Amino acid sequence: MRTFLFVIVSLISGIIAGEALSAINLFVVEPSTDKAIGFEVQRDIANGNIVNFTEFQSYRVWQKSGTFAAGAFIGMAYGGIMGITYLFSDDRKKSVLLAGLMFLAIYLVPFSKYPANPPAVGNPETIGLRDHLYTTYQLTSVFIALGMGGCPVLQI
Repeated sequence: MRTFLFVIVSLISGIIAGEALSAINLFVVEPSTDKAIGFEVQRDIANGNIVNFTEFQSYRVWQKSGTFAAGAFIGMAYGGIMGITYLFSDDRKKSVLLAGLMFLAIYLVPFSKYPANPPAVGNPETIGLRDHLYTTYQLTSVFIALGMGGCPVLQI
C-alpha cells in the first residue's frame, strides 16, 4: 500500500473510531448526566435560585453536538499517530505496544489516580485545582511512558 494512502486510511479509521466513541457517550453517558443536571436544577429552584433555562438548554445542545467534533478530532489524531508510527517502524508488535503505552499513559493511569469527574465535581471553587491536578498527572504519565520508550526491553 502506498504511504500516502496508508496515512489517509489511518486517519479515516481514527475518525470512525472517534465517532463510535462519541455515539456511545451520547447514548450511554449523557442520559445520566442529564439526570444529574436535572437534580441540580431542582435543588436550585427549591433554594430559590433563578435558573435561565434558555441559556442552559443552548449550552447542553452545543455540548452534546460538540462531542462528535471532539471525537472525530481526537480519533483522527490517534489514528494519524498510529499510522505514521507503523509506517516508520513497519513492525506490528511495536505499533501494538505503542497503542498500549498510549492507552496506559494518557487514560488508564491518570484515571485510576484521579478521575476526570471526581466526587467534588459540584464544588465550583475547586474546578481550577481539579483541572490542574488531572492535567499534571496526565502529562507526568506521558513523560514516564516516553522515558520507557528508551528502555532496552521495549526499544520503541
